Amino acid sequence: MPVAIPFPLSSTPGSRPGEGAGRLVNCFAFKDGDAVRYGPVPGLTPFALTGLGPRGSLLVGSTLYLAVTDALLKVTADGVVTNVGPLQGSGLVTMARDNRAPSPDIVIVTENGAFVTDGVSVSDYPDTDVGSPNSVSFLDAYFLFTYGNATIRASGINDTGINDQSFTKAEAKPDGLLRGIVKGRQFIALGQSSVEFYDNPGRIPFPLERSEVVDVGLFGPWAVAGTDDGWDKPWLMVASDGTVRRWDGYTPTIVSTRDVERSIATVTDPNTLEAMVTTYGGNSVWSLSGPDFTWDYHINAGAWFERESYGLKRWRGRTSVKAFGKWLVGDIQSATLMALDETARMEGASPLVVTGEGWLKSYPAGFRVNDLYLQFSTGQGREAGQAPIETDPRVSVSWSLDGGGRWGQPLLRSMGRQGEYGRNVRVGQLGLARTSGVKVRWAISDPVPFAFMGGTLPKPSERRA
Repeated sequence: MPVAIPFPLSSTPGSRPGEGAGRLVNCFAFKDGDAVRYGPVPGLTPFALTGLGPRGSLLVGSTLYLAVTDALLKVTADGVVTNVGPLQGSGLVTMARDNRAPSPDIVIVTENGAFVTDGVSVSDYPDTDVGSPNSVSFLDAYFLFTYGNATIRASGINDTGINDQSFTKAEAKPDGLLRGIVKGRQFIALGQSSVEFYDNPGRIPFPLERSEVVDVGLFGPWAVAGTDDGWDKPWLMVASDGTVRRWDGYTPTIVSTRDVERSIATVTDPNTLEAMVTTYGGNSVWSLSGPDFTWDYHINAGAWFERESYGLKRWRGRTSVKAFGKWLVGDIQSATLMALDETARMEGASPLVVTGEGWLKSYPAGFRVNDLYLQFSTGQGREAGQAPIETDPRVSVSWSLDGGGRWGQPLLRSMGRQGEYGRNVRVGQLGLARTSGVKVRWAISDPVPFAFMGGTLPKPSERRA
């Protein structure tokens, strides 16, 4: 009987050859009945030409407000872009709106202060009592601002006016505040060593009342996501100890793996660690990007996979918003607002390289490995597509017999032209197995749909002389 090659449910590359159990890059495991399958992440298709440097966005009615480097834009459902006005800076921003009708107030907090827009221009926040906040959010009828000195300040009811006595201090710990968020009916103040939860009993002059304190801090101001419209799962953050925590009520459960934590530990500037959320095809994904990595946490499966864009060590997506019936993400490689697209197998004009890596550690040493079989959903080529990447799609296969220290030259194998179902993906004469077993890697960049079902080696039968 053939021997199955274990492929991981969660990417575990390890820190050096001989560690880990395998990798999943731009693909994730999912259940297909009782069987585990592996499929690619969605591609990216251009939605609107917006300018460089995505910084954050907010959907207000049928208009998306998008901050880019030094400007605030408006984007409509058909991708038409209008420049609202200058918004100096390049750092990420927070944005919020109130319930004032028919024209809500829209507030933006950047590294340069607080601003408002009416959709026609951008101006300084109209009440100087706002000071210099580091974030803005909205709960019930109040804009809520946070400050590095631990202050939380509230606006008037559906108003930008501020009572200079409408504030409190998050003083459970002397750690200041990095960010404020709203989840459900609570405001959550995030400090470097504590998280404080506030309810709204409608007090005067400051409406909120603290309900709980948890002794876990936030790593950096942008390392938290999961409070977005269109996201109904728990929120997650990178804690100050370098772990990723999933919040269920007041309980922060560690969900990060050692590999994820190892990547976080390489980040020297906490401001460069950025989180966001997306959903696609029933999958809810929390993404964490540093300067040279992206880890995606599959909420449904409780598993991690890696994400990389062509020519980068990280994903090109930055900031996300659910708008116009789709998830839109900024693009660090172009001046384009992109849409997640499950039917796309490219990221703009760049290939989307999907990689799976498995490791059979128990294959007996001293036996020659004659054949390797990989099972894909073959026959997905398109005769009307671009030749040869769509008409005759291929998979690259390579292997290592020393635990990943050295890899053989990749071999290309056809995945089947249109209608060539059930085609075998096979390579032969892999070499002599050692105590490290057999490590196998496949990679697909051709833009066709596929699923990976597993790999097998023949039963050992040829002993070394």
